[in-house]
Amino acid sequence: VLAKFPGAMFPRVVNGRWRDAEYSGRALRAVRKQARLAGFEWPWGTDKQHTEVLMKGSRHERLHESRWETINQKLAKQPELIKEHHATLRAARGHKATSIQKALFYGIKDAKKLLNGEKIQLKTKSSDTRDRKKGGGFKRRED
Repeated sequence: VLAKFPGAMFPRVVNGRWRDAEYSGRALRAVRKQARLAGFEWPWGTDKQHTEVLMKGSRHERLHESRWETINQKLAKQPELIKEHHATLRAARGHKATSIQKALFYGIKDAKKLLNGEKIQLKTKSSDTRDRKKGGGFKRRED
């Protein structure tokens, strides 16, 4: 039986067509085992190399570490981005209000003063002079 080896162990091309191996893997293992038990050394290599097969796993498991790396990188940039965002908000708040908006917010008299370029002062009511009917908050300074 050993005289047929190693050609009988592998598939081969005969007349342009592939032919199966004469001995299957299971039969080869049995022959190899009997040869070793009889004291012969098996000259054609050993069993299949057993390699560790990594399981594919779920997508969230595969991407877990890289996801946390990107999250931490983006978190490191956050203080700068927050400063930029606050700066844009401050710039947007600094726009000039229309005369209608000023009249609604300050009252007509003060809106006219503001449109003419005059300054008005707002003051808060102290707790002792608080007008209970009108509620608290800002009040125009009466000169």
